Amino acid sequence: MESMEKKKGPRLILLIRHTEKPPRSLGEPGLSAIGRQHAIELATTFPILYGIPNVVFAAATDAESSRCVETATPIVDLYQIPFHSNIPAGDVDRLVSAIKDRPDGDFVLVVWRHEQLPAISAALGFKPPFKKWAQDNYSTWWALSHYFDYFENDNAYYRARHGTGLAAVDEVWTGDAWEPYRGDCSKPVCFGSKISKAALPAGASGDAA
Repeated sequence: MESMEKKKGPRLILLIRHTEKPPRSLGEPGLSAIGRQHAIELATTFPILYGIPNVVFAAATDAESSRCVETATPIVDLYQIPFHSNIPAGDVDRLVSAIKDRPDGDFVLVVWRHEQLPAISAALGFKPPFKKWAQDNYSTWWALSHYFDYFENDNAYYRARHGTGLAAVDEVWTGDAWEPYRGDCSKPVCFGSKISKAALPAGASGDAA
């Protein structure tokens, strides 16, 4: 009997919160002017760092918020990416199932509300570095991967390990350098474990570990 190859899943799952919102007192469901500008900037930032996503998931619009869809729209429109925005923000199980159904090697971008992001990460097998996302934190994103991947230069690779994942992280990539993670990042970061190129097993770059 031939053995079935184990499904490896997406190459990278990028979890981000929607960009900035207006003051709560205004009661507006959309993004603030700064949030709209940052959404446009992210549309060009992510492809430079990771490539163009194969698919984008955003929490469905409801009476409380349209911010996830608004944040995702610039990158979806710019690159004509398949877009799913019909899953309610609280339906973590449905989102995770949809992500796991994606083909091996996909890059999946998820734009969601901050309350659910730790639960989404945990359900995907990556223990989040904190259980509660701060209300004013719009600058952190989580890059989840069961693969080794080239990141920035010859000595910058990241790996989030299955089962322990982000709990094993002691450094973050700030875009300029690897720095110790202290739980209060002021800039967008990629969570992952840095290893040297020499430590990679043969053929590991872009392949499952």
